[in-house]
Amino acid sequence: QVQSAHTGRLLQALNAAYAIETVTFSPSGRQILAGDRYGQVEVWNATAATPRLLGAPGPTITDLEFNMSGSEFVTVSESGFVTVWDARDDRAVRSINACSSPNTASFSPDGSQIVVACGDGTAPVFDVSTGQELTNIQPASAGIVTSATFSPDGKSIVTGINAGETGWVQVWNSELATPSLPTTERI
Repeated sequence: QVQSAHTGRLLQALNAAYAIETVTFSPSGRQILAGDRYGQVEVWNATAATPRLLGAPGPTITDLEFNMSGSEFVTVSESGFVTVWDARDDRAVRSINACSSPNTASFSPDGSQIVVACGDGTAPVFDVSTGQELTNIQPASAGIVTSATFSPDGKSIVTGINAGETGWVQVWNSELATPSLPTTERI
Protein backbone atom coordinates (compact mmCIF):
# COMPACT_ATOMS: atom_id res chain seq x y z
CA GLN A 1 0.00 0.00 0.00
CA VAL A 2 1.13 3.53 -0.76
CA GLN A 3 0.06 6.03 1.89
CA SER A 4 0.47 9.79 2.21
CA ALA A 5 3.36 10.64 4.52
CA HIS A 6 1.45 13.75 5.64
CA THR A 7 -2.05 12.39 6.26
CA GLY A 8 -1.62 8.63 6.39
CA ARG A 9 -4.39 8.36 3.79
CA LEU A 10 -4.19 5.39 1.42
CA LEU A 11 -3.12 6.61 -2.02
CA GLN A 12 -2.90 3.30 -3.86
CA ALA A 13 -2.90 -0.43 -3.18
CA LEU A 14 -0.28 -2.35 -5.13
CA ASN A 15 -0.56 -6.09 -5.54
CA ALA A 16 2.78 -7.88 -5.33
CA ALA A 17 3.31 -11.13 -7.19
CA TYR A 18 5.36 -12.64 -4.34
CA ALA A 19 6.48 -11.95 -0.76
CA ILE A 20 8.40 -8.65 -0.70
CA GLU A 21 11.73 -8.22 1.14
CA THR A 22 12.69 -4.62 0.22
CA VAL A 23 11.18 -1.61 -1.61
CA THR A 24 12.27 1.78 -2.94
CA PHE A 25 10.97 4.74 -4.94
CA SER A 26 12.76 6.00 -8.04
CA PRO A 27 14.22 9.51 -7.61
CA SER A 28 11.37 10.91 -9.74
CA GLY A 29 8.78 9.09 -7.63
CA ARG A 30 7.23 7.59 -10.78
CA GLN A 31 8.34 4.03 -10.15
CA ILE A 32 8.33 1.71 -7.18
CA LEU A 33 10.68 -1.27 -7.12
CA ALA A 34 10.41 -4.25 -4.83
CA GLY A 35 12.81 -7.13 -4.35
CA ASP A 36 10.97 -10.35 -3.67
CA ARG A 37 11.71 -13.56 -1.84
CA TYR A 38 12.02 -15.43 -5.14
CA GLY A 39 14.82 -13.29 -6.56
CA GLN A 40 12.80 -11.13 -8.90
CA VAL A 41 12.34 -7.37 -9.11
CA GLU A 42 8.73 -6.20 -9.16
CA VAL A 43 8.25 -2.82 -10.90
CA TRP A 44 5.21 -0.54 -10.70
CA ASN A 45 4.93 2.52 -12.96
CA ALA A 46 2.62 5.45 -12.25
CA THR A 47 -0.86 3.98 -11.79
CA ALA A 48 -0.21 0.28 -12.53
CA ALA A 49 -1.82 -1.92 -9.90
CA THR A 50 0.15 -5.05 -10.82
CA PRO A 51 3.92 -5.20 -11.34
CA ARG A 52 6.18 -6.14 -14.22
CA LEU A 53 8.57 -8.89 -13.12
CA LEU A 54 12.27 -8.59 -13.94
CA GLY A 55 14.82 -11.38 -13.75
CA ALA A 56 14.51 -15.10 -13.33
CA PRO A 57 13.53 -16.77 -10.07
CA GLY A 58 16.49 -17.28 -7.75
CA PRO A 59 17.85 -16.33 -4.32
CA THR A 60 16.04 -13.64 -2.32
CA ILE A 61 16.71 -9.99 -3.12
CA THR A 62 17.63 -8.32 0.17
CA ASP A 63 18.28 -4.74 -0.97
CA LEU A 64 17.84 -2.47 -3.96
CA GLU A 65 18.59 1.16 -4.69
CA PHE A 66 18.47 3.65 -7.57
CA ASN A 67 21.36 5.87 -8.56
CA MET A 68 20.66 9.60 -8.13
CA SER A 69 19.64 10.14 -11.77
CA GLY A 70 17.24 7.19 -11.74
CA SER A 71 18.86 5.70 -14.85
CA GLU A 72 20.17 2.61 -13.06
CA PHE A 73 19.37 0.59 -9.99
CA VAL A 74 21.21 -2.14 -8.14
CA THR A 75 19.88 -5.31 -6.52
CA VAL A 76 21.56 -7.34 -3.79
CA SER A 77 20.92 -11.08 -3.71
CA GLU A 78 21.48 -13.62 -0.96
CA SER A 79 23.59 -15.49 -3.53
CA GLY A 80 26.39 -12.92 -3.10
CA PHE A 81 25.74 -11.16 -6.40
CA VAL A 82 25.03 -7.48 -6.88
CA THR A 83 23.31 -6.73 -10.19
CA VAL A 84 23.26 -3.36 -11.93
CA TRP A 85 20.11 -2.74 -14.02
CA ASP A 86 19.32 -0.16 -16.69
CA ALA A 87 16.08 1.38 -15.40
CA ARG A 88 15.15 2.76 -18.82
CA ASP A 89 14.76 -0.65 -20.46
CA ASP A 90 14.59 -3.02 -17.45
CA ARG A 91 17.75 -4.82 -18.54
CA ALA A 92 20.39 -6.38 -16.29
CA VAL A 93 23.65 -4.69 -17.32
CA ARG A 94 26.21 -6.31 -15.04
CA SER A 95 26.36 -8.92 -12.32
CA ILE A 96 29.13 -8.60 -9.74
CA ASN A 97 30.19 -11.39 -7.40
CA ALA A 98 30.53 -9.06 -4.39
CA CYS A 99 30.96 -11.32 -1.36
CA SER A 100 29.46 -14.40 0.25
CA SER A 101 26.84 -12.50 2.24
CA PRO A 102 26.03 -9.00 0.97
CA ASN A 103 23.65 -6.90 3.05
CA THR A 104 23.26 -3.59 1.19
CA ALA A 105 24.66 -1.75 -1.82
CA SER A 106 24.83 1.98 -2.42
CA PHE A 107 25.76 4.10 -5.45
CA SER A 108 28.24 6.95 -5.23
CA PRO A 109 26.56 10.34 -5.93
CA ASP A 110 27.92 10.38 -9.51
CA GLY A 111 26.75 6.79 -10.09
CA SER A 112 30.21 5.53 -11.08
CA GLN A 113 30.84 3.30 -8.03
CA ILE A 114 28.95 0.97 -5.72
CA VAL A 115 29.91 0.12 -2.14
CA VAL A 116 28.62 -3.19 -0.75
CA ALA A 117 28.17 -3.97 2.95
CA CYS A 118 29.20 -7.59 3.54
CA GLY A 119 28.55 -10.04 6.33
CA ASP A 120 32.19 -11.13 6.18
CA GLY A 121 33.21 -7.80 7.74
CA THR A 122 34.28 -6.01 4.55
CA ALA A 123 32.89 -3.28 2.29
CA PRO A 124 34.20 -3.66 -1.27
CA VAL A 125 33.87 -0.76 -3.72
CA PHE A 126 33.22 -1.59 -7.39
CA ASP A 127 33.35 0.36 -10.64
CA VAL A 128 29.80 0.31 -12.05
CA SER A 129 30.82 0.27 -15.72
CA THR A 130 33.34 -2.59 -15.48
CA GLY A 131 32.40 -4.48 -12.30
CA GLN A 132 36.06 -4.29 -11.23
CA GLU A 133 36.78 -4.10 -7.51
CA LEU A 134 38.49 -0.77 -6.84
CA THR A 135 39.20 -1.23 -3.16
CA ASN A 136 37.98 -3.25 -0.20
CA ILE A 137 37.35 -1.48 3.09
CA GLN A 138 38.46 -3.59 6.05
CA PRO A 139 37.03 -2.11 9.26
CA ALA A 140 39.36 -2.44 12.22
CA SER A 141 36.50 -3.66 14.40
CA ALA A 142 35.45 -7.27 13.99
CA GLY A 143 31.84 -7.80 13.05
CA ILE A 144 29.33 -7.74 10.21
CA VAL A 145 29.20 -4.69 7.96
CA THR A 146 25.43 -4.20 7.97
CA SER A 147 25.34 -1.07 5.84
CA ALA A 148 27.64 1.18 3.84
CA THR A 149 26.92 4.34 1.92
CA PHE A 150 28.66 7.26 0.25
CA SER A 151 28.47 10.79 1.62
CA PRO A 152 26.50 13.29 -0.53
CA ASP A 153 29.77 14.73 -1.92
CA GLY A 154 31.18 11.24 -2.65
CA LYS A 155 34.38 11.87 -0.70
CA SER A 156 33.59 9.59 2.23
CA ILE A 157 31.99 6.23 2.90
CA VAL A 158 30.30 5.45 6.18
CA THR A 159 30.04 1.84 7.40
CA GLY A 160 27.81 0.42 10.10
CA ILE A 161 29.30 -2.56 11.92
CA ASN A 162 27.35 -4.99 14.10
CA ALA A 163 29.47 -6.96 16.55
CA GLY A 164 26.74 -8.64 18.58
CA GLU A 165 26.00 -6.50 21.62
CA THR A 166 28.11 -3.58 20.37
CA GLY A 167 28.53 -1.73 17.12
CA TRP A 168 30.47 0.99 15.37
CA VAL A 169 30.00 3.61 12.73
CA GLN A 170 33.21 4.37 10.84
CA VAL A 171 33.87 7.07 8.24
CA TRP A 172 36.36 6.36 5.44
CA ASN A 173 38.06 8.35 2.69
CA SER A 174 36.33 6.92 -0.40
CA GLU A 175 39.35 7.31 -2.70
CA LEU A 176 41.86 5.64 -0.41
CA ALA A 177 39.54 3.46 1.71
CA THR A 178 41.40 4.67 4.78
CA PRO A 179 39.80 6.07 7.92
CA SER A 180 39.17 9.75 7.18
CA LEU A 181 38.98 10.83 10.81
CA PRO A 182 41.32 10.12 13.73
CA THR A 183 40.07 7.24 15.87
CA THR A 184 39.03 9.58 18.69
CA GLU A 185 36.82 11.56 16.28
CA ARG A 186 35.05 8.57 14.76
CA ILE A 187 31.44 8.13 15.71
